[in-house]
Amino acid sequence: MSSSALKPATELARASGMRFPNESAEYRRAREVLLAEEASPSHRARRRVAPAATTLRFVCSRGATAQSGISGAAR
Repeated sequence: MSSSALKPATELARASGMRFPNESAEYRRAREVLLAEEASPSHRARRRVAPAATTLRFVCSRGATAQSGISGAAR
């Protein structure tokens, strides 16, 4: 493999130096699978075509409000 070739996502995930305190081997393997999936071209393509976020509405006993109403942002 030449130095300009891309490494497989699974190899990159395995080489990640990011570790969490007390993580088990089982957790690490599952995390590597997720990291590899997130780095894959098919995952990135799905994210690009995902619909844009819509305004969320929350309903409770005091009525309904939009997400912007909760954070105090202008409506």
